[in-house]
Amino acid sequence: MAAFLKLYLFLLLFLFSPIVSVKAGEEGYDDDDIGDDDSTEKENDNIISSKPKPSSFSPPTTTSSSINKEQPPKGSIHLTTLTLDKLLNDGNVWLIEFYAPWCGHCKAFANSYETVAQQVHSSPPTNGKFGRVAKVNGDSEKATASRFNIVGYPSFFVVDGWSVYEYKGPRTIDGLVKYVKVGYKQDDPLALWSSPMGPLGMIQASMFWVSANLLGIYESLVEKYQLSPMVAAMFFAGSGITLGFFTMIFVAVMLSAKVKDE
Repeated sequence: MAAFLKLYLFLLLFLFSPIVSVKAGEEGYDDDDIGDDDSTEKENDNIISSKPKPSSFSPPTTTSSSINKEQPPKGSIHLTTLTLDKLLNDGNVWLIEFYAPWCGHCKAFANSYETVAQQVHSSPPTNGKFGRVAKVNGDSEKATASRFNIVGYPSFFVVDGWSVYEYKGPRTIDGLVKYVKVGYKQDDPLALWSSPMGPLGMIQASMFWVSANLLGIYESLVEKYQLSPMVAAMFFAGSGITLGFFTMIFVAVMLSAKVKDE
């Protein structure tokens, strides 16, 4: 049994670890995650871009090494489907804006939102938690927008651990700053069954995450390893069949072992 389990795990690592490693290091804070909407558009295609570009949404930028308690980020932090859950689990309180590049209200409030980010990021912690201000391009990150049930732009949410609060107050700097600091505690969080951080939301997030990573692996096969789309698709099919075959064997062995124990 132990030998078969080791063989099964070895096959998993052999099939996927060399390719997944190509995508390693692409999640988390990065220069392109902070204060640059053009880089967000590139993230939708390549997950991450090499250099930020100026745009009408160009707040101050911050290096990834400076994202810490001693020197917090200056501008808002861009979140994607791949990075959202990892960053939200850092123990801080997050204010998130869902925006769209074509939204006139979003464009008009862009500079003000960066002011919100600067004020929140420069504030001391509240009850041991720092405030973080982020934004999600709902037009390109449709999976995350669907998870938060976005029906209009801009939309604002505060995430504190597993609790999610929707901001419905005035779209002002003072209103958002006060809400992310203490105001959200006066409201009731979203119901667990409909919350983006609830069981259904986490299942949905896992499905999106797996889909995005599979797409990333496919792109790596085509772009980095110079495989044709047909060969890459065949690799996926072969890996899936092999993995499914050994999974069936593993389940059968585990069930047979259970029957013998009884």
